[in-house]
Amino acid sequence: RIGEYYPGLSPTSPECMDRLGLSLAHLESKCTNIYDSAEVERVFYPEIEKLLLEFFPDATDALVYNHDVFDRTTPGRPAGPSNLARPPAREGVAAGRLII
Repeated sequence: RIGEYYPGLSPTSPECMDRLGLSLAHLESKCTNIYDSAEVERVFYPEIEKLLLEFFPDATDALVYNHDVFDRTTPGRPAGPSNLARPPAREGVAAGRLII
C-alpha cells in the first residue's frame, strides 16, 4: 500500500529506504533453521550482506548485526541473550538489524 500513500515510490527501491526507512526485497536463503542462532549468523548474515551491497551499489561494506531468534517451543520467548547495542555507523556502510 506504499504506492497509495506515496505515488510513484516503489517499495522495492533504494529511494523507498531513503524516504521511509524501509524497503522490500526477496531472498531465497540457504539457511535451513531460522531458530538456530549460529546458523543464522553463519549462513543468513552473509546472504543479507550481499543483498544490501547489491541494493546500495555505492556502499563499500555491509554489516548485519543483532538479530532476535525466538524459540519456537516457547511463543514470544527469546531463545538466547540479545545484544541490543547498536554499532557505530560508518560512512559507506549499509547496515541492518534483523528480527527473525
